[in-house]
Amino acid sequence: TLRFSSLKKRLPEAERQFQDVWSVAISGENVYFSTNGRLFRLTSSGELTVERGPGLLTRAYPAGEELYLSVASVGLMRYQPNQWRKVPGGERFSQIRISCVLPREGGSLLVGALDGFYQQRNSRFEPWPNGAAELLKKSQIYSCTATPFGLAVGTIQSGVVMLDRNG
Repeated sequence: TLRFSSLKKRLPEAERQFQDVWSVAISGENVYFSTNGRLFRLTSSGELTVERGPGLLTRAYPAGEELYLSVASVGLMRYQPNQWRKVPGGERFSQIRISCVLPREGGSLLVGALDGFYQQRNSRFEPWPNGAAELLKKSQIYSCTATPFGLAVGTIQSGVVMLDRNG
């Protein structure tokens, strides 16, 4: 039997007023809940902490052992407990809605946005050439996940698009 247990009452009184939880993400042994201006972290020991973001937060994206967040007017940021770091080139997403973030070989990232995929190269994000680039641009990427054989991309207009590792 499942039982409901609110985490809200475990928060300090001053932190209990918030609106939407935009996303829930697991990274390492922590569970994160991202809201407009705060990131809640539930540790494996049951401790619940609150981090104020450097701006308006939207969604959290686990990628490997890292956690990334989209911050309005700033772009893509990496979060580690008590530290917010700008991702080199991540300012490209300061006005673009990010749909997903995936780790790539060599420590780089692949970012899905409404208008397509971007691959990180050094300190920049460039459009990722793939066989479905035009379809994805028209279809609007909503979510994506790595699969054993490539990527599954959920779109707003065209259902799921499957890509191999090379696009």
